[in-house]
Amino acid sequence: MVPGNEHSTVSLADYEILEDLGIVHGARPQCHESENRDVHSSPQLSAGDQNILVSGGAVIDDAPQSQEAVRELVNECWELIKTSLDQESVASLLHVSTEMLSLMTIRPPRELHSFRLKNSQPLYPAWQFSVSETIPHLRSLLSQVSPDAHVLSLSRFMLETSPDLENSDSGQRISPRDWLVAGYDPEPVVLMASDL
Repeated sequence: MVPGNEHSTVSLADYEILEDLGIVHGARPQCHESENRDVHSSPQLSAGDQNILVSGGAVIDDAPQSQEAVRELVNECWELIKTSLDQESVASLLHVSTEMLSLMTIRPPRELHSFRLKNSQPLYPAWQFSVSETIPHLRSLLSQVSPDAHVLSLSRFMLETSPDLENSDSGQRISPRDWLVAGYDPEPVVLMASDL
């Protein structure tokens, strides 16, 4: 069942998050009636923006199912932001200064993955941390990931169950993150990461 229009319409705040994350550029969303009338117009997405939305699971037309696909993409983006850690939290978790944390994020080989929203400090997706440290083999993994890989693509890769990774005890398929945390050979995950 498709939720009512109020749940499937992308708001201005939702659109700004999509824009901050580099998923769309320069279009205007169709917003709720109660929001600013100046932004209540149908979006004119470029072909590139449409391709990016489609790659994220959206279908570009006015059907309720299409609106729901965009809503799911927006929800995925908000969840990524909500579960990510800020610079101070990561520095505290790893017992390093924020300056050292910045170096770990930018100098090759990168030891941490981060992203930024407009006018914000770096955010660090939570998938790369265990209780009090980074997950095993994170540096090797990040050394194989393209610097241009989108934060959402990398998060999906790390958290979604992979048909190529199987828990040897249960026989269940597991995510790359769970594979590394379980202590299995990192090579299959590192190899798959090079395709991102």
